[in-house]
Amino acid sequence: LTHTITQPFDLIKVRSQMLQEGKTFNGIGLYRGYNAYTIFEEISKAGGSYKTWYTAWDGFFARTFTYTTCRVWAYLFFLDRMNKDPRRYPRPDTQCFAGIAGGLVAGIVTNPIEIVYTRMQVDDLYPKGYKRGYTSLYDGLVKTGREGALFRGSIANG
Repeated sequence: LTHTITQPFDLIKVRSQMLQEGKTFNGIGLYRGYNAYTIFEEISKAGGSYKTWYTAWDGFFARTFTYTTCRVWAYLFFLDRMNKDPRRYPRPDTQCFAGIAGGLVAGIVTNPIEIVYTRMQVDDLYPKGYKRGYTSLYDGLVKTGREGALFRGSIANG
């Protein structure tokens, strides 16, 4: 249920980030770059149907599911290794380190899905000859793998 609500907001967020790439802005807050309402209007005017708002739905679900699962698994893995006495509640610094390590591992492992998902969301912004045209998450993973870009930026994503 939450995915059906947050998917359009994520689409607006990713497109606003891509439209601002490489530009320099003066000003602060709402006056910098493109605001969410402008992007919402542009998507709606360009024929923003149900399919447009839920572009890359399979990628969104896969990204959320795999990242959350991997993060929790890695957190528990590191917590078990660092907490020597399982009968005692772990110290806050141990929990903090396990959480940071779990997020790092999850970010690196799920980086290929994140790359394909972002590419699927911004594909409509490119001219016809430059579109990637991924038909599904699997198709995107295969094509991105052929480019050798599956783990591009994975350390920064982690």
